[in-house]
Amino acid sequence: MTEYLNKNDDNTQEHKMIEYTVQVDSHYTKWYINKKLHRENGPAVESTTGNKMWYLNGHRHRTDGPAVEWNNGDKSWYLNGYEVTEAAVMKPVKQLTIAEIEALLGHKIEVIAG
Repeated sequence: MTEYLNKNDDNTQEHKMIEYTVQVDSHYTKWYINKKLHRENGPAVESTTGNKMWYLNGHRHRTDGPAVEWNNGDKSWYLNGYEVTEAAVMKPVKQLTIAEIEALLGHKIEVIAG
């Protein structure tokens, strides 16, 4: 499937072709976008033996579980192509501005060194 995107940048219109491909053989089903492994609603690679791998734009990536699930039950966790811990994916650190912290606490705070 091919799709065209209209992009408005500085009053110019740009057309980009996006090519979606699904490759199926006797061992794997693989989803691609512009020749890079990519799938947003499931694993981009599924093997007939039960292995599953999630990719976005050619990088192993998953924000709601392991990016690799092996058929033996082993799991690996990745964000943007980098292997990380399970906690980094399932319990990420939330970054807040001082204003957001003050809103949550209901009063002003002062940041001190140390």
